[in-house]
Amino acid sequence: MNKRKQPQRLPPPILHDGETIDSAIVLTEFSGDLGLLLWKTVRSVRLWGELSEGERPQAFGDGALAQRRGWIEGTLVPDEIRPAMQKAAAVLQPRARAATVCTSCRELSDWANEQGLLGTAIEFLQAAAVVEPANAEVAREVARLAKRRAEYTRAETWYRQAISRARMSRSWYDFSRSYIGLGTVFMHRGNFPQARRALIRGLRAAKRFSIRGLAAAAYHELTVVAIRTDRLDESTRLACLALQTYRVGHPRLPALAHDYGVYLMKAGYAAGALRTFVASPPDFGTPLDRLARAAAIARAAGALGDPSTFTSARETADELLRYPGTLQGATPALLSLARGAASLGDSTLASNYGAAARSGATQRSEFALLHEAETFLDSLRYAGADQPPQTEPLLPTPDHVDGVVTEFETALTSLGAVR
Repeated sequence: MNKRKQPQRLPPPILHDGETIDSAIVLTEFSGDLGLLLWKTVRSVRLWGELSEGERPQAFGDGALAQRRGWIEGTLVPDEIRPAMQKAAAVLQPRARAATVCTSCRELSDWANEQGLLGTAIEFLQAAAVVEPANAEVAREVARLAKRRAEYTRAETWYRQAISRARMSRSWYDFSRSYIGLGTVFMHRGNFPQARRALIRGLRAAKRFSIRGLAAAAYHELTVVAIRTDRLDESTRLACLALQTYRVGHPRLPALAHDYGVYLMKAGYAAGALRTFVASPPDFGTPLDRLARAAAIARAAGALGDPSTFTSARETADELLRYPGTLQGATPALLSLARGAASLGDSTLASNYGAAARSGATQRSEFALLHEAETFLDSLRYAGADQPPQTEPLLPTPDHVDGVVTEFETALTSLGAVR
């Protein structure tokens, strides 16, 4: 009997989120003729992509292309996507080119993403991935969008698809980056052993093929895993490796500094954490990045008994929470605000932020964060009225940690100079 391990068959990726009609999310996000036209476009491309090359010329009837192009010209289609719509319509005639159709779908996906309509964006990216079944980059982008929408099962299937495609095409950048992305999906689910294994696979590939930026990203995410699993000594080692591997001025440095500051808070080094959080440029990154910074400062200030700094940071965070889209990823920030308020003895404010964090974690199936929010709210609920306010541990910052904080301050100052 041949005992050689047989290759496992990769299951097909998830293409929809349980809708009764495929791609129905497009009709939900866009109403009227434009919505129907976008839906017909993505469905036509998907159908064409799923057929063999021999079947494609007979897939659509005579005159279908002329009819679709007339509809495009007669509908209130935004000017910036009209050329892409016309190119995507090429599947309705016998001699369409897969590369052109794929490019047009990616352009339509980018446009929908800019409108904040991620459901439509992911549908067009999936169509592009079906049209070019060997393209690892497109599969990875589908996974990334699914992860943003908290569709973690769909994201996992597409990251695995991207890994398979990258291995076949020897695209080692996509191979490494897809394993790193898969690791972050497992983190969102609270499966930290699986996350660590996937991240190590991504790190090994990045180091083997000298992809420095991805090696830094893998070290960074491994730092987060170590922090979330309370492996605090390993957190400093991995954070230092990530800091050394990121180049000066790298845009991910503030995120790494934030994550290391979270470790310092968990370890009880609130003074060092506050220095790390404050060192990041206040206007750097997306509104969600700035929200994370403000909330972290509020948490550290609360632990240090500094109500003035807490209030200023909380007001900044509250303003950022009103930005479109920030609530989708705000659960960690809401927990930080809750902890800062609890440290200052404001149990009502702490409870409000904690409840908002629990709601967000529930909606996005972020089970580790949900457990953290529920544990925090339980501790508030069962504390008596005569109990002292919840405070986080406060310890003097050790010299070796203080040195790492200084390195972060220097790197983040350089980041401001680079900008």
